[in-house]
Amino acid sequence: MVRQATLDDAEAIIDLTRQLGYQLPDQQILANLEEMLNDDRRVVLVLVIESQVVGWCTVVADIAITEPPYALLSGMVVDEALRGNGLGRELLMAAEAWARDRGLARIRLRTNLVRAGAQAFYERGGYETVKEQRVYTKAL
Repeated sequence: MVRQATLDDAEAIIDLTRQLGYQLPDQQILANLEEMLNDDRRVVLVLVIESQVVGWCTVVADIAITEPPYALLSGMVVDEALRGNGLGRELLMAAEAWARDRGLARIRLRTNLVRAGAQAFYERGGYETVKEQRVYTKAL
């Protein structure tokens, strides 16, 4: 079952985030989660099996000067022990439904080039690569 996350899901969300290799402090993940849960343009969805959160994804309704509004799947993970069982597809379909319910005609995502399994998963789900790019960051 997929449902909207609550703060009660924070511990499981933190544990799953660690499976992706992110090392943000727990308090920062919790603060980010709390802010996202209070933002009407965003949703955090969790995948639950037998009352255990085994996956999450985040989606935001985004807009740019150069294109019509769209949904951005900004993060997604399914417990590594459960991957390959169609659970990710269930979570992805829920994210797409959330976007459609908001009148968004397109959803996009980014994935790290080293995540070949994720790329194959999204391609099986009908997603197409539209460009490759570099991501830059600068500490402020």
